[in-house]
Parts: sequence; C-alpha cells; structure tokens
Amino acid sequence: MKEKGKEDADRKRHATESTIGVGEEVYAKKLDKVNKLSSPFYDVRASTFVNKNENDVEIENDDSGQRLRRNIFHLKSVERQWMVRVDIDDSVRTDEDVVSQ
Repeated sequence: MKEKGKEDADRKRHATESTIGVGEEVYAKKLDKVNKLSSPFYDVRASTFVNKNENDVEIENDDSGQRLRRNIFHLKSVERQWMVRVDIDDSVRTDEDVVSQ
C-alpha cells in the first residue's frame, strides 16, 4: 500500500532518476546570494562529479581541486556543443556552422 502511494506521488511530480554520472562535468548551485538580483543558480566554473551515495554527491572543483559535498538537486550537467553529420563523406560540422548558413 505504501509503495503504491509512493509511485502515485512520483508520477504526479514527474520524478525521475538522475542521469548525472561519475566523471561528468557539472555546475554547482551557489549557496549564498550577493543580492536579490544575483543569479541563485550555477557558478561558471565547472566541477567534476567524483562520488555518489544516494542523493549525496561529492564534486571536485577543476580550478582549485577543492572537494565539496552537495545534494544532487543542486547540480546541473554541463551542456557540450553538439556535432552534426551533414554529408555521407563523414565531414562533421558544429551546430554553429549549420545555423550560420
């Protein structure tokens, strides 16, 4: 009975498992805001995802080597540039090249 309630609540909240894995680059949410206009979201410095235990994760700052523990909710994966195949001759263009044409 309890499991059915959990499944219903997860379905209503659109809860999903995290797709972030060990070794991926992530942005960490700032825990302190400078003022009300500053972005509460992510530092521009990327960190590397090191270890995971349930929702508790450990990340390492790429610049300083400092390790931090955060909840997985406070992380966002780094979006990389997409590569688009346009011809059969295996030439590869970036998405910026396709948009500029």
